[in-house]
Amino acid sequence: MALETGTTNDREVIEDLLAHVQDSINGYTDAAEIVKDPQLGDLFRRRAASRQKVANQFAERLRTLQPGEAVNREGTTAGHLHQGFMKLRASIQDNEKAALAEVDRGESYLAERFERALERDVSVETRNLIQQFLTQIESEKADVERLHSYA
Repeated sequence: MALETGTTNDREVIEDLLAHVQDSINGYTDAAEIVKDPQLGDLFRRRAASRQKVANQFAERLRTLQPGEAVNREGTTAGHLHQGFMKLRASIQDNEKAALAEVDRGESYLAERFERALERDVSVETRNLIQQFLTQIESEKADVERLHSYA
């Protein structure tokens, strides 16, 4: 049963998701730099900005849960490795295909993290925030999958 107020789980879950959202921001930013198609680059930059809004809302929730404590806005080691792999892959194959494939893979991973977070015992406020962003991520992932099928 979810609690009405913030819990230790809330902080742990949000900190984890925030790190993975930061990976998503970095991934989209890197993808925008890799692709040659200006429209695709613009799409990736818009997605990075969209993810930044998610990160800001998670950071705000953390500040509510732990007043006065610094919010870590770093990504994960796995995320940094994935971004490096995307750049390597783009250097040896079509930039657009490589970027779309890796963005698609990153989006799948991010959606899974959000789905697992919903299985945790968190407050109603945190659960609602997670669900809201999961819906957004799934919609944006579907867009990337459609683009990937055309590349």
